[in-house]
Amino acid sequence: MRATQRKCVRTKLPLIIAGLSLAAFAVKAGPPPAPAGYKWEVVSNLTDEFNDGWVDTGKWYKYNPYWIGRAPGLFNESQVTESGGYLRLKNTKFADTSQQYWVYTGFLASKNKESFYAGMYSECKMKCARDGTVTGFWMSKPQSGGKQEIDVQEGVGWPANGNWNLTKQMRMNTHSYSGLVTPKNYWIGSGVGDAYHTYGVWWRDKRNITMYYGGGSGTSTSFSMSEDFTGGMQLNINTETQDWIGDPNVSFLADNSRNETLVDYVRTWKLVPDTSSGIPYGSYVSFKAVANSKYVCADGNLNANQYPLAANRTSVGSWEKFKVVDAGGGYVYLIANANGKYVYSNGSLSDWPLIAASTTTGTWGKYQWISNGDGTVSLKCIANGKYVCADKGVDPTNVKLITNRSSIGSWEKFWWQKQ
Repeated sequence: MRATQRKCVRTKLPLIIAGLSLAAFAVKAGPPPAPAGYKWEVVSNLTDEFNDGWVDTGKWYKYNPYWIGRAPGLFNESQVTESGGYLRLKNTKFADTSQQYWVYTGFLASKNKESFYAGMYSECKMKCARDGTVTGFWMSKPQSGGKQEIDVQEGVGWPANGNWNLTKQMRMNTHSYSGLVTPKNYWIGSGVGDAYHTYGVWWRDKRNITMYYGGGSGTSTSFSMSEDFTGGMQLNINTETQDWIGDPNVSFLADNSRNETLVDYVRTWKLVPDTSSGIPYGSYVSFKAVANSKYVCADGNLNANQYPLAANRTSVGSWEKFKVVDAGGGYVYLIANANGKYVYSNGSLSDWPLIAASTTTGTWGKYQWISNGDGTVSLKCIANGKYVCADKGVDPTNVKLITNRSSIGSWEKFWWQKQ
């Protein structure tokens, strides 16, 4: 049975071969589609095919530098090995069950404790041990007085508490500094310890996380944080004991067909600007509304304090130029050349008009740049999920820009040109 798990000789394909992505070779493997203007790039120090026959200690700790384990489990380096094309995390009984610690378990942690950042996607393909331990794929940031944590999967291969539903779930969670948790479960329908399953996470930004079953094109579950998740995190793959499920089964810990978690791979990507996408990061551009064929102006004549954006000019001057700034994750900020202020959709008014009046960035001024395939672009505000519109119905003369449309029509399209 063990021989069939080795996939013959099992030398896996590298992530990038002759310019082709991994997705060309494995259905659903790899990250979700990149946002407009971005592409995915492999993060090598958080990616491992586990084909070497030894654990790469240049990338990984074979223990957790900040935690010894939860009793009765104790992390031990000898339990972390690599062979047959798999990372192996083995669980064994080493002392009498009357002792506080009596089970050795395995822990693999990224060498850099702040290596996984917002904007990254990571996925792990694994088969969980079936001995009463819990297998984790997660990210953590220990802090004095609290912690930040992203639990992609807490896999139960065999339930010590008798709850067999646990064995067929992707068990997700987040933990914030204040102690807030956001547990969610996805019903897989087959045992996480009976076959290999792929679990992924895209840390989109400081308030939004999406987790995936089956890879980035599989089933997704979204998390909206009430607190900022900032900085970097340590990436972890481990087995551990959990008090909510009970102690491992002693006989199963002695059974080599049950006491190992096998990890096929962990792969991580980050978003980088795609220079072939056409989004003019760092450049000044002009916008011309399809609605009336007029150029968009940060018009200080309409309001000298707010410089509202209006499609009311027949030519491009200094007030009709806007700098496109990379906001990360496929979004942009716009800076009006007219006054050097950031453009934002003013959510204090019902139609969210665009004004150039901010000295700082924020969600109200963060827009998704959407190429429409016809030479035009549309802008979608992250704050309210609506599209920017040159609304001729409100003011036919000045045609002010507002952010209140749920779909793209001609009034939500703009030609643009570098200046």
